[in-house]
Amino acid sequence: MKPQPLFFSALSALIVLASCSDSSDSPNTDPATLSHKLKAVESAAEFERQYKDALIEYFNTQDYYGGPYPTDDVAFEESDGAAPTNSADADSSVSQTNVQESGVDEADRIKTDGNTLFVLSKPSYYYYGIPEADVAQETSMPAPHNEADEYNQLRVYSLDADNATSELVTDYDLPLEDSLVADGLYWYRDGAPSKLIVTANGTGYYEPVWYESYSWGGFRGALVGLDVSNPSAPKSTENVEFDGNILSTRRIGEHLIVASRYFPTIEGINYYPQTDAEKDRNKSIIESLDINDLLPSYTASGSDTETLLTAPESCFVPESADSQGYSPDVITLVSYDLSDMSIASSLCFVGATETFYASTDKVFLATTRYDWALDNDGMAEYADQDVETDIHGFSFANGTLSYDASGVVKGQLGWNIDQRPFRLSARDGDLRVVSFTGELEADKSPVRLTVLRERGAELTTLATLPSDQRPEPLGKPGEQLYASRFIGDRAFFVTFRATDPLYIVDLSTSDDPRVVGELFIDGYSDYLHPISETLLLGLGKDAIPDERAEEEERGAWYQGVKLSLIDITDPTNPAEVDKHVIGRRGTESPALRSHHAFTFLNADNATGSSRVAIPVSIHDVASPYTDSSKPWAWYDWSRSGLQLLEVDTASQQIVDKGLVKVADRETSESYWISTEFDRSVLASEAVYYVNNNRVYSTFWQTPENVEGPK
Repeated sequence: MKPQPLFFSALSALIVLASCSDSSDSPNTDPATLSHKLKAVESAAEFERQYKDALIEYFNTQDYYGGPYPTDDVAFEESDGAAPTNSADADSSVSQTNVQESGVDEADRIKTDGNTLFVLSKPSYYYYGIPEADVAQETSMPAPHNEADEYNQLRVYSLDADNATSELVTDYDLPLEDSLVADGLYWYRDGAPSKLIVTANGTGYYEPVWYESYSWGGFRGALVGLDVSNPSAPKSTENVEFDGNILSTRRIGEHLIVASRYFPTIEGINYYPQTDAEKDRNKSIIESLDINDLLPSYTASGSDTETLLTAPESCFVPESADSQGYSPDVITLVSYDLSDMSIASSLCFVGATETFYASTDKVFLATTRYDWALDNDGMAEYADQDVETDIHGFSFANGTLSYDASGVVKGQLGWNIDQRPFRLSARDGDLRVVSFTGELEADKSPVRLTVLRERGAELTTLATLPSDQRPEPLGKPGEQLYASRFIGDRAFFVTFRATDPLYIVDLSTSDDPRVVGELFIDGYSDYLHPISETLLLGLGKDAIPDERAEEEERGAWYQGVKLSLIDITDPTNPAEVDKHVIGRRGTESPALRSHHAFTFLNADNATGSSRVAIPVSIHDVASPYTDSSKPWAWYDWSRSGLQLLEVDTASQQIVDKGLVKVADRETSESYWISTEFDRSVLASEAVYYVNNNRVYSTFWQTPENVEGPK
């Protein structure tokens, strides 16, 4: 039996940022001498020795604040980087999950083929202190549906795109334990039977403290395979449960790659030992455990038999682990055969990861290391801005995973989990990475672009921007890195403080990247989407520069949601050819935070117009409590729904096609607040809007005529 999980609550509030990848340098350690590579162990016994040493060091250097005392530090296939019009197994007239890389599917709460729509339940929305709308009231807008929380439920709809209607076929309760919460779907239609894969995590909607290893102890993840050959009667065919928390997943062909994070929970361990006796006891407890009790295992299809996800001898440790401290987290990569959910390949390494990026034949895991120490009060004190991000690369071929090489780039990948994978791109044997350094000096660059190339077991730096040959900073002091996108031989990224500088980098010569174009416009973009070879669409916020501040201190007041259409025909002279702003200050869209909320259908050859749909909560009613003439004035909510837009590629215009409105302040007595998990489907002329756990239907040309919710 494995040691039983130990759970903590109040302790989490005291934790400072700390992990293997976030530990401090001692005065006797030069970080430049440390290796960032992983090394294979020669035997299970060697791995056991090194892993137990790591656990002992981790537990015996914890202080009362939850962080460690200062100790010693611890060839790619081409990918064009352009967003595909559809993900795998898709009809080109039906929108699919918006993914980063063509041929690499991503989990989302909905999956469809245009005839059937699967919707994974999410938390219900809530109303604050006011009753529901009167369902008997005659309005042109459907009354909102108030519902209890519906966790772990799959809703199946039959779609009729010709008539823009949907019918609820069944509500299916997923066979998951109460401690697991379903959070993603894949639809595998290549085999027989047609199969839906459900991913589930044990964290639910509570997020453990990311940087603290022990707060991840006791969690489990799961995969459920459902036969959906008859969509009205899903049947559970496989159920795999495993130790650890799913960090991210990708589907490549007939295989599902799962990256998970595991930390063992050890009965009797002292998390904050203060005396030598307490530390000795911790050491004795860890030494007495079997290595199988310290590694993640899994059970399949209801069996009680636990099997290790990865054998100890198939795990890797940091090359510097013999003499340096490192994280005791176990990061596991598993390739599942979707035909029967068996494990095709698996490996693990001891360390940390926060970012998962995959092309069709490569997987990269990355994590940021911060240079910090504890001050006399036990609080984190950052020594300097020398933040670095470690990257580990793995090959993927015919379902088999293998470790290739590791490297490091200066800077971090950002705070937005959804944006981090977009900081990486593999192409023509190189890995391109854009990172944020946070450097504030006038002659320093807050953004850095690095090109890495595999040489042996190392991802070595081939080129950087800025460089000695091209020293101009990327971004101005104080600017943050927002959207980034790699498309073919070009990189596009946005920095922002007062205005939006869009940078275009030519990567056609890998060892000499160069900025070829810049565009300065008001506002910023959180997401960049290629419309065509010559048009780029930015989604973010409009902004008004703060004229009260000095130039070097000036920021900006963000306003409504902004779509910016940029002509990149001549990359040396990009131009904003059109823009569209939705609402005023306070307007929000989940598409600003998750690219899965952004729905796109390629241009129809007859019309030349691409279609875009994003959920929005619109604020444009002047508040009596603020001066609406000021740029910082906040506006009250007026309506929520799905905003429809066309991008006319011929005239280079953004055309407002209307709002699929599901709530407004004039006809609803409820204050609608949640569109955070909303999704949509475009199927020929039909539009389906998944708002919370219900579906609304309409035609593209008449969004005011809404059917639903169902």
